[in-house]
Amino acid sequence: VKFPKISSSEACIAVFSDASFGNLLDGSSQGGHIIFLVDKFGRSCPLTWQSRKIKKICKSTLAAESWSLVDAIDAADLITQQLQEISGNLNKWVIICFTDCKSLYDAIRTTNTIDDKGLRIAMASLRQRYNQNEAVFVWIPTDIQLADSLTKAGASSSLLRWCLENGSITPSLGICSLIQNKGHQWEIIS
Repeated sequence: VKFPKISSSEACIAVFSDASFGNLLDGSSQGGHIIFLVDKFGRSCPLTWQSRKIKKICKSTLAAESWSLVDAIDAADLITQQLQEISGNLNKWVIICFTDCKSLYDAIRTTNTIDDKGLRIAMASLRQRYNQNEAVFVWIPTDIQLADSLTKAGASSSLLRWCLENGSITPSLGICSLIQNKGHQWEIIS
């Protein structure tokens, strides 16, 4: 694993979250995430990762993906608080969440009511973060989802391994063109 030099004043937290609905032997779902510190040049280093059974009962792919992302953002929040304490920089760190679940991405950005009552809490949490600009959500194709191999047997881990070995997530996302630092304001550009 390569840990390149990253300037904290030009960095953000990149969260890759994924889930697999009902794939475990007991019918429960698997969730996973990997969180990177990333600068505007695409240099990155992994801060934490996890792959485990989702503790909530998931009735759909949307539920599994939602609970996995809530867990990942909670981990990212803890990391940002620790980075603020370590660096003495009290500015809010930008959290950019990457998901390959289009229905989750769309559900976060709408005010439509979710039919699954058990999922409403997770969705309210994600929508609040979106509406209050506490996190940015980006939909990506499955073939560049770095957390895919953390949740699915047989999923290719070659892209994730490349990113870890080279200290960069540039090839997987074109991060240099996706995220640019505008002063201290991060914005997503297509």
